[in-house]
Formats: sequence, structure tokens, C-alpha cells
Amino acid sequence: MGDDREVALVTGGSRGIGKACAVNLAKRGFDVVAASRTLHTGEAHEQSATIHASDVRAMPGSLEETVAECESYGVRALAVKMDLLDRAEITDGVQSILKTFGRIDVLVNNGRYYGPGQMDLFLDTDMEYFDKANEANVMAPLLLIKLCVPSMIENGGGVIVNLTSSSGSREVAALPGQGGWGLNYSFTKAAIHRISWGLAKEFKQYNIAVINMSPG
Repeated sequence: MGDDREVALVTGGSRGIGKACAVNLAKRGFDVVAASRTLHTGEAHEQSATIHASDVRAMPGSLEETVAECESYGVRALAVKMDLLDRAEITDGVQSILKTFGRIDVLVNNGRYYGPGQMDLFLDTDMEYFDKANEANVMAPLLLIKLCVPSMIENGGGVIVNLTSSSGSREVAALPGQGGWGLNYSFTKAAIHRISWGLAKEFKQYNIAVINMSPG
């Protein structure tokens, strides 16, 4: 069990916006759980922005780096491997967090599908990649919300932050790969917009805020 500090779970916490969210929550006194696929520096995953599924490469950043930086602020931090395409891994991850800390007060749904098809024109995109984007960007956040909200209710409230994008609510500036995003990114961000608005009304009675955050 954890101490009296509130606990924040951030997906996609190994780099970029997710890492920044995790570190800033640690600065503000939260115990932090950073979740993503990349536990250790140098691990490689399928994450090409082209149509080539075989293009596997390592990207900078890892959960071990995020956790070390969070711990430097005197809080507890935990790395949890969590592939948003694997519902069992998501469920097991949340259960391990609750076993370790006893609570989850803040959920930041930042992780998303990053792989083949995201920068391709519609006719060039296999349906498999639309399914993966929908699973990681829409269904995984819904599952995480369902798993985390009971703890928030038990502790008198909480906050859910869904990272979204203007691409989900307005016309993209250019064609995919030429300054614009593929349809599988835009339509999933549009879904997150609607999810947040709907759940904000449902969860108000539990003192749980549901917020869309669109960087930039």
C-alpha cells in the first residue's frame, strides 16, 4: 500500500508529452506511474510512420528514465509495461498499480497508436491499421477509465485527462504525410472529444473531472 499522496497514471510515459506530464505531476507531489511499451532505453518497436510494418527501430526515451526523473523529486514512481493493443496487459497493469499504491486519483490518457498507416492516404491504408488505431486510441482509454474510476469514486473524486488534437474537430491543413495526419489519427481523436464530453456529465456526481487537453 502507498502513503497518503495521490497517485497519477500516465500512459505513453516513456517520452514526449507523456514524460513531461509524469515529471510535472511528480514535481507537484504526486506518486507517479508511467506506462508504455518501452521499459528500457534502446528497446525497439514497430513504429514507422510509413506503410512498412517491418520497419522497426528504437526511439529515444524509456520508462526507466522517466521513473528516475520522477523519483528525483522525492515521490514514489513505478514503471508499468502497457501495450495499448493488449487489453489483458492493460488490466493486469492497473491491478498491479492498485496493489502497489492502493489508489489511482489521476489518469492521463496520452498514449496512442504509433505505427504503420498513420501517415498514409486512405486508399493506401490497410484496414488492420484503422483497427489498431481505434483499439489503442479509443478502446484502450475507455478500458483504462473503466478500470480506474472505481478507485476514484472510493477516494472521493479524481481527474481524467484525455490528450486530444485539433485534427479531431477541424479540417487537416494538408494531405497525410505532407503536413497532415492520416484519417486513423483524426477519427480517433474525434471519438475522444465525444467520450470526454459524455463522461464528464456522468462522472460529475462522483466529483470526477474529465478533461480534453489539446497541446498547441
